Order: sequence, then C-alpha cells, then structure tokens
Amino acid sequence: METTLTAITPNTLRAFILHLRSATAPFHLAAGATTAQFDDRGWHEEIFGADPLRYALLAVLPDIADHARARIVFVTLAHDAAVSGTGTEASAEIEGAIAAALCLLPADLALQVFLALRRERVNRKRVSRLVCRFLLNHPARASLWSCRRPAVVDVLEHALGRDVLRACVRIAGADDFDTSQWEYLRGKLLRYAHNPVAAKPLVAGLAAGSEGDATDYHAVSDTLRETFAARFERPATVTAADRGTVTGALTALYRQTPTPNLSQRFADGLSALAQASPRFAPGFKVALVFDTSTSMQGYGEREYCLAASAVTLWRLLCRVSAEPVAVFGTTDETEIIGSLPTLGGETDLSAALLDALETKPDLVIVLSDGYENRNAGDLARVAASLPGIGIDTPVLLCLPLFTGADDMAMRRPAPKLPELRFWHESGLPDLLRLAWLYTPQGAEGMTGWMQSTLLTRLKEMTPWMAR
Repeated sequence: METTLTAITPNTLRAFILHLRSATAPFHLAAGATTAQFDDRGWHEEIFGADPLRYALLAVLPDIADHARARIVFVTLAHDAAVSGTGTEASAEIEGAIAAALCLLPADLALQVFLALRRERVNRKRVSRLVCRFLLNHPARASLWSCRRPAVVDVLEHALGRDVLRACVRIAGADDFDTSQWEYLRGKLLRYAHNPVAAKPLVAGLAAGSEGDATDYHAVSDTLRETFAARFERPATVTAADRGTVTGALTALYRQTPTPNLSQRFADGLSALAQASPRFAPGFKVALVFDTSTSMQGYGEREYCLAASAVTLWRLLCRVSAEPVAVFGTTDETEIIGSLPTLGGETDLSAALLDALETKPDLVIVLSDGYENRNAGDLARVAASLPGIGIDTPVLLCLPLFTGADDMAMRRPAPKLPELRFWHESGLPDLLRLAWLYTPQGAEGMTGWMQSTLLTRLKEMTPWMAR
C-alpha cells in the first residue's frame, strides 16, 4: 500500500475520529476463530491504506475509546508489510506511535491484540519486538506474567517460536549455565529488556504457574490514562464551581465574588488548557461571533456560567492562534482577565456572521447559548444561503451548556450548522481539535500536532517502551 497524504479528506478524517470516540463494540476474539472480529474493520483498513502514518497516530488521541485504540494497534501491526513500505522515517514514527498506544491500553486488552495477531499468523520482526518489549518492561510485569501466564506464553511462543521460548525458559531456570547459554537467552529474548538480569526470573517463572495480584498491572494503565487522557466526569449535581479553573475564575469575576489568587488561577488554568490544545499556525485566521445578549447572563445558580464558559473558549482561542482572533458582536477584544464582555440587549447573530465572513477567515465560530433573540431564523437562512453565493468557509456553532444534560430543543438557531457543545472547560481542547478538522488545514496540521505534541508527551511518560 502506498501512502497518500491527500487521500483522507477533512470530512472523512473528522467522521472517523468521531467514530473512534463513540465506538463501544468490543475488540472481539471468538474462540476458534482465525481472525479478529470487529464490524468496522473495513473502514479501519481503508483509512490505514490511505495514510498509514496518520492512521497510526490516531491511536495516541487521548479521547478515543479503548477498543477503538486496540483496533488501530491491531490493524497497523496486521499490515506491517505495508508499514515497512512507507520508508524508514515514517516506519519508525508508526512503530513509536503504536508502542506508545499500547501503554494506554489496559494490559488485558493489549494481550488480546497480541493473541489476535497470533491467530492471523502475523509474525514479523516489528510485531515480535513490540510484544517482547511490552511484556519484559511493563512496570507491573511480575503481576502481569503471573496472572496471565497462559496468554503470555502464547504470545511469546508466537513472537519467538515455541522451541526458542522453551529453550529460553530452561536456561533461565537453570542454577548454572555457561556463557554461550546466557548469550543465547540474551540474544533471543532478554535483549528487549531494559534490565536483562532482572527480567531473567520472569522467564524462569513461566515453567510453573504462580498466583499474582491483578490489581498491580491494572493500576499501571489506569494511572497512565488518567494522567495523559484526563476526563472530567459530570457530578450528579452541577454547580458554578464544577466547571473548571478558568471558567470558575471568570464566573467569580462576573459575579464580583471575592476570590483569593483569582488572576493566578486564571493564568495557570489557561496555560494548562493551551498546552493540551492544537495550535493554529500563522496564516490560519479564526473569526469569532460572540453572543452578548441578555440570555447569556442567565439567572439563579446559572447566572454568568454560560458567559464565563464562552469567554474561556474565546481566551483559549486567543492563546492558541498565531493570528489575532477577529471578534464580532462585542467590542471587547482583549485577553486580560479584567476585561469581560458586557452582557445585555440583543445580538444580531446573522449580521455579525456576515461581518465576520467579510474578513475572509479560514474558520468562523459562532459562540452563543443558542437563543436567537433578534431576527429569529435569520442565522439559519444566512447559513443556508452561503454555498449558493460561493462561500465555503466552515461555520461552526459552539454552544456552552450548564450541564451536559441541558435541554437544547429551543436552543438550535441554525440546525444545519455543525454544532459543538461543551459544559466543562476540560472539553475545550477536544472541541478545538474537532473545529480544526472542519478545515483543510486542520486535516493536514493534525498530523504534525499529534507527532510533536501528543506522541512526544506520551513517549516521555512511557520510557519503558523506548528502544
């Protein structure tokens, strides 16, 4: 298969990523089956065939489902011959992405991927190397090997050959062996271990079963995923204080609530969000239509919460965009915490959208609570007319919510516009990634961002899978 970077259109890539985030069907390995079973295998192989590197890098996205990540790892390794054909540099990047992605998988699911490769008789050097490196260097390898001994034996036999593994186990378990035997053991298996001497008892232990505590190896992947792919779970009762550091600071500022270290909390929180978000390169222009109508203020426990969420997204856009963000609907265009849009009256969203499009941006974001208080219906009509007059600029409607369960029946002013919703600021980096993918630049730029940011960070967190 040849790599064709232009074969994956922004629409296809965006649809595939949304699918990866919502995939719930398990990566299934039926008893007696000769192949792994998953209903979207054809789509996975199509994306891989179009661009193996970009496909493999999708495995390090922090917000995709575990079983979707397992599918990417499996399909990439199952077509290792095509990976080798991408060239030395791309092949090394793909292997690094898959090695890092294996660390994010629960260890039991990683073993299931290895067993599926065994069923399909995929036994190339790269596969053997990744299998051995994962098993020999896993931070909780003693727990993993003892609790999953039959599976470990199966995948190692496939990686090395049955006779080779048995010879390694025999040598490792011997009380005395000569230099040539040690060199054999090291050359065949222990060369993949960071500490060959410490790994020797593990190999010897395969000769006889032993009991272990699965909690140890389960905790490794759980801790790593919580650190790398932190997700905020919605509490049973959402309050103004449950919406993130930056949003909380802005809510307090809007309400004029005395709060210690307000500016510092805002700055630290915004920096953390920016670090997790993609960067919009020089030349990529974003226009923002900001709804400042009275409904954005809200009332009661929700007062100023939606406005604070909207300003958080605005400030984050300013931080990650190399070009100034052109703002329409409000005169406030600063990034300082003390300057907040004044709320009140009605915002003409359709007129503001037309003004934004006149600046010829690459992306327009309409940031509103969804209530079109002035000229209701105009936004939908204007959006529907744009293709007819030759305007193909992506226009997205971003809707801040108080909770993820808000009733949106009356808050969809332009149903045909793509909608991105958020309630907690931790979802903003993901929202920006999806917004970016609505543009041709985003489809290309995401590859570099995944390589330079996500993969680099994950490799730093998983040195045990390094060569």
